[in-house]
Amino acid sequence: MERSTAEKRQVTYRDVFHNGNWIRLWTGQTISQLGDAVSDIAFPLLVYEITKSPVGLGLGFGVEMLPLIVIGPIAGVFVDHWNRRTLLLVADFVRIGCALGMFLSTSVWQLYVLALLAAIMQAIFLATYSATIPQITQEQFTKSISLSYMGYKTMQVIGPMLAAIIIGLAGGPRAAFLFDTATFTVGFLLTLTISVANVERQDPAKNFLQDLGVGLSFLWQNAALRYIASYHVVFIIVSAASALGTVLYIKLSLGLSATLSDQLYGITGVVLAGSMAFMAWLIGLLDERISKRTLMLYAPVVAGLAYLLFLLHPGPTWILPIFFVVSVGNACGLLSFQTLLAHSIPNHLRGRVYSFFNAIGSVANLAAYGLFAALGLLLSPATLLALAGMILLIGIPLCTLVFKGNQALRAQEASENT
Repeated sequence: MERSTAEKRQVTYRDVFHNGNWIRLWTGQTISQLGDAVSDIAFPLLVYEITKSPVGLGLGFGVEMLPLIVIGPIAGVFVDHWNRRTLLLVADFVRIGCALGMFLSTSVWQLYVLALLAAIMQAIFLATYSATIPQITQEQFTKSISLSYMGYKTMQVIGPMLAAIIIGLAGGPRAAFLFDTATFTVGFLLTLTISVANVERQDPAKNFLQDLGVGLSFLWQNAALRYIASYHVVFIIVSAASALGTVLYIKLSLGLSATLSDQLYGITGVVLAGSMAFMAWLIGLLDERISKRTLMLYAPVVAGLAYLLFLLHPGPTWILPIFFVVSVGNACGLLSFQTLLAHSIPNHLRGRVYSFFNAIGSVANLAAYGLFAALGLLLSPATLLALAGMILLIGIPLCTLVFKGNQALRAQEASENT
């Protein structure tokens, strides 16, 4: 009877804001994400300030990426067996110490060690946070994930601007880590106020490796998850091509001065992040009126066709509307698959499946950046952006065909309705 009543009444954003558990968690982590956005600018600047070496800078980026690949899947086991609120608190507490340590650091090796520890905590946190959202929001999940994505993208707009102000006023990047420390502290204190139930263990695994295998097996054997994982990889590959192509197109193809091209690149970042934040809110608002499966299948076509317009060599006036359309298509696809992903995984397996999912994405990200960095030496920036569009237009239908994505998602929807 309770389920029937819930189905008749549409969930609204007002319902989500009345969920005190979720709102406190979301508020704290959105503030923390602002600190992340600021420190993401400050960390490479501080590493380069100390080392004066591109190799040192590259090593710093590698240290931050590696734990998502290696530690992430291992962390997923603990996410499914330990209290998730406790894990969130531990991750935030350790990252408070890491951010403060970076402010006080005196050598690059201290920075590397602290960055590695922070990245390990980030790998644990990402899997835990992803698993906690559907656990504490349930029927409100779609709107909750929309708010989460909107908050993240908004901080991606504000963070770099705030970082520039902090670094400018302080005369260097170190002060940014004090700000990061403060935002982690706010996130920690707000997470202290929430309640998250222990996960009821339902799988028969007897040891750690079996636990790990259960999560990987579920990911591989579930047809909908196999398709969603392949879909995600295509988007990651496209994002790498787009990120490199955008920088090169603005800096090299438009004939602008260094100052003007830097300003245009900053504005482009605001348009991309801002439009994705807006679409996240809109998709959450329209939630039950639109099919997530339909958005997943057709939104990439919109983004892919928009990328192809770069073959016409648009000037500064036109690239912002083009990137707006790209961002709208990307947001529709990404938010839809994130919603379907959460609905496809039972609560007691979410930590492990999300961890493997993140690890697959990180491997694809590293490989894609390496590939397109090499192709960037051979192809024009416009061709690189058009290639991103072709990968979307061919890659999404191809993985939909190979993994029988439409049928898998239909079957998933049917199982949820029974």
